[in-house]
Amino acid sequence: MTKKECSLDDYVRITDYQRLEKLYDLVERNNFSLQEDVEHLNDVIDGYKDLYDKLQSNYDDLYSENERHKEGIDELADRMQVLFESMSKQKSDYDLMEQTLKTQLRARINQRNIIDKYKQKYDELETKYKELTDKFKKITNQETDDDEDTFIESDYISDVCFEDIGGLDHIIKDLKDFAYHAKNPIVYQHLGLEPSYSILMHGPPGTGKTMIAQAIANELDFNFIKFNITEVVSMWLGQTEKNVKAVFDKCRKLYEKTDKRVVLFVDEAEGLFKKRGTYIQSPAMERALDVWLQEVEQMYQHHGLIVVAATNRVEDFDKALMRRFKQIVQVPTPNKKALEEIFQKQLRRIENKREEFLEDNEIEYYPLFDELDIDKLASKCFNNELTGSDVEHVLENVRISIANSKNKEQYKINTFQVIEHIKQYIESRPQDVISKAIGFNNGN
Repeated sequence: MTKKECSLDDYVRITDYQRLEKLYDLVERNNFSLQEDVEHLNDVIDGYKDLYDKLQSNYDDLYSENERHKEGIDELADRMQVLFESMSKQKSDYDLMEQTLKTQLRARINQRNIIDKYKQKYDELETKYKELTDKFKKITNQETDDDEDTFIESDYISDVCFEDIGGLDHIIKDLKDFAYHAKNPIVYQHLGLEPSYSILMHGPPGTGKTMIAQAIANELDFNFIKFNITEVVSMWLGQTEKNVKAVFDKCRKLYEKTDKRVVLFVDEAEGLFKKRGTYIQSPAMERALDVWLQEVEQMYQHHGLIVVAATNRVEDFDKALMRRFKQIVQVPTPNKKALEEIFQKQLRRIENKREEFLEDNEIEYYPLFDELDIDKLASKCFNNELTGSDVEHVLENVRISIANSKNKEQYKINTFQVIEHIKQYIESRPQDVISKAIGFNNGN
């Protein structure tokens, strides 16, 4: 069979058919690929859907949690509001407190200014006081001790000695023995005895007890301190005891400073050594007495103290306390013979002082007294119960009257003038003094 020849149309149709067939194949392939893409797209959509569901779930959870936080925030806001109101109130209180403190501070500043002002005045007064004290020291040539109490003072001691004491020869011998053993305690200690550190003198007023105490201090060359009981007593609780202790502190300081023992003279000693249980007016004196006894024993141990006591009322003394005095001396009212000796010694003492003064001033000495009738003067004094102190006052009054007389050239004193002054002195004496002196002489 011969091959049939194809026309152009046939060729075109065959070609179109092939193209369609290729196109179909291409579409088929593309359709398959598209189907795969659709399936893939569906898978992607499913994945996004799952993601959306998860996001929706998370959103719901977040919303719920946010609601809870919102409630907590609201509660916290309420609390903050309460706290703010409380802080506002506290701030108001703090402002009020600050204002009060500022007011108090201003008041304190004002007070401080006032204090500073008065302190300045005090400093000025203190400076003036120191200046006046320094001037006073320069004038008097005396050193003052700020710690020393006013009632403790070193009394002026006259240059009296045993030879100047008249009418007490029987007592002077005992006093000389006392002074010797007080100055030389080793004599007693060698014999196994306690040294004599205390003496009690009793007798009527004006018989020379104070003069004897000063003579003891001069004979021994000891310091002398007078203890005034009336000035020691204080109305304040405990002050009397402190005052008593201060006396002995002064004695110790004086003893340590001068290396000389101290004669402590207690006048009117019945006020301190009164019978126990009789301190109705001043019960502090019993406590003061206890302090006295303790201090005395301490100073006795160091041999630094001599106690000389004097009293006009020995009957009021406590017997146990009286036994503490190693020596007891009675100083009686002088008799006629004793008064003669008192006149002689006092006249001699006056003339010795005058002679020393006139010599220092380069003035010629001349006797002040005429030949006095000592027997007559002593009789006059004895008949009127006069003592040695009274005689001293009479002689002093005579000299004062001569100094005040218009006739300055008349300096001679005779017996008549002395007797006239004795009469004046007797008339001027209180009657109770005379009765007391008579009572002493009668042994009452």
